[in-house]
Amino acid sequence: MAPDSMAVWKSGVATSYRDLDEAVSRAAGCLKLDSESHRVAICVDDPRDTMVWLFAALRATAEIILLSTRLPRAARETTCTDLGIRMYISHERLDVEKSRWIDPTQYDDDSPPSVDYLLPLDRPATLVHTSGTAGASKIAVHSLRNHFSSALSSNTRIRVTPSSKWLLSLPLHHVAGLGILFRTFVAGGTVAIQPIQRSIGDAIDLSEATHVSLVPTQLRRLLHEKPFSPHCLKDVLVGGGPVPASLIRLAVEGGYPIRTTYGMTEMSSQIATSDIWTETREFYSSGRVLPQTELVIDTNDEILVRGPSAFLGYLKSGGSFTRRKQGAWIRTGDVGRMDDDELFLLGRRDQMFVSGGENIQPEEIERALLTLNHVELAVVVPVSDIEFGFYPVAFIRSTGPAIDENAMKQQLEETLPSFKIPKRFLEWPDRLDSKAMKVDRKLLAELAASM
Repeated sequence: MAPDSMAVWKSGVATSYRDLDEAVSRAAGCLKLDSESHRVAICVDDPRDTMVWLFAALRATAEIILLSTRLPRAARETTCTDLGIRMYISHERLDVEKSRWIDPTQYDDDSPPSVDYLLPLDRPATLVHTSGTAGASKIAVHSLRNHFSSALSSNTRIRVTPSSKWLLSLPLHHVAGLGILFRTFVAGGTVAIQPIQRSIGDAIDLSEATHVSLVPTQLRRLLHEKPFSPHCLKDVLVGGGPVPASLIRLAVEGGYPIRTTYGMTEMSSQIATSDIWTETREFYSSGRVLPQTELVIDTNDEILVRGPSAFLGYLKSGGSFTRRKQGAWIRTGDVGRMDDDELFLLGRRDQMFVSGGENIQPEEIERALLTLNHVELAVVVPVSDIEFGFYPVAFIRSTGPAIDENAMKQQLEETLPSFKIPKRFLEWPDRLDSKAMKVDRKLLAELAASM
C-alpha cells in the first residue's frame, strides 16, 4: 500500500499508513517486553488507540488479549490474573499482581521507535474469547498466519481495494472485529471508525463506507433507519447468528448489496460467504465455502471444518497452552446441509431438545415465527416438564400490538406440527443487553422457567 494513503478514518480525520506505522513503532518502543511479560492485555476505549497498541504488541511478539471496556472492573482483573498477564494497557489502573500498567494516552512521542524485523507467523499472537454458544466461553489462540490466511481467503470472495473503506461496526475484542482490520489492511484500504453515539446509518453516510459487517440486530436497525441502501455501499456482510430470510428480503428489496456469511472464532472469522443476493428467496444459504477452507458434514449432520485459518488451540485453566493437532477437523457444533455448493445452517446440536419423544430444533420454530406479521425477533427455549421432558417457549419482540397467543398458534399450525408449536409466548425482556452480538439463550431459558 502507498504510505500516504488513508489507513484510518475517524470523524473526518484521516490517519495515513505512514502516520499509523510511526505511532505503532513509538508504542512498541514503550513496551520493553521480556520473557516474563510476553502476554499483554489491552483495554482501551478508542478503537484507533486500540489498533495502535494491538499492532505495537504484535511487533513486540507478544500474546495479546483485547478486553471490552464494558466488562466490570473485577472481571477485567480476574481475567488478567487468570491468564498471567504481566503488562496491561488501560486508562484505569487495575489490581493485578506483578503486572505493569501502561496508560495508553501517556506514552512519550519522543520514545525511540521499535526496530523493524520480520514477525513470526506461527507463534501465538492473539487470545480471543469465543462466543460461548456451545457452552462456557473459551479462549482461542491464533497466530498471525491464521489471521492473514482468513483475510486473504475472504478477499477472494469480497473485493477489497485501496479505495475501499470498511466501517468498524463490530468490537475489536471479537474475532469478527479483528477480521475487519486484517481484511482491510492487507488490501491497503481504510478502516472507518464509527463515531460514538452515532447510528450505523449515520456512520455509513459520514464515512462514505463501502463495506460494513453486521449482525442481524444491526441490519434490522439499519433497515428501519434507511430502508434504501446508501449509494456508497458495495458490500454488506451479515452473520454472527441465524439471519431471518424476511430480513434479507427487506435488504434486497431496498437495494442493499447484502451477503450472508458463516464463521466461528476458531476459524479466525469467515468459513463461508455468499455472493451478493439480488433475488428474493424463501430460504437463504450462508454461501459457498471460502478457498483454502475444507468443510464436511458428518453422519449426524454436524459441520466440521479445517484449513490454514484454523486456530492453534485453547488456553487451559491457569493460562497454559497446548497446540491442537495440525490438520485436525474442528467440530463446529452446528447442524447443516449442502445443496450443490451452498451451505445451509439448520441450527446448533447443543440447542436441540426432546419433547414427548420428538426432537425439537429451536431455530426451525424461530424461522417460522419470523414469517409472522410484526415479529421482529424470536427465540425459542426449552422448559422442563414432568410429562414431556421439555416443552418449547417462545420469546417474541413485536413491532405491533401485544402478542395474541391463539392467533400465533393458528398461523404456526400451517407450517409446523403441533409438538413444535410453543406452549407459551412471552414478551421480549427489557433487561436483555441490546448491544450484545448474540442472544443469551441460557438467561432466557432461566427466565422462562421462573415465569
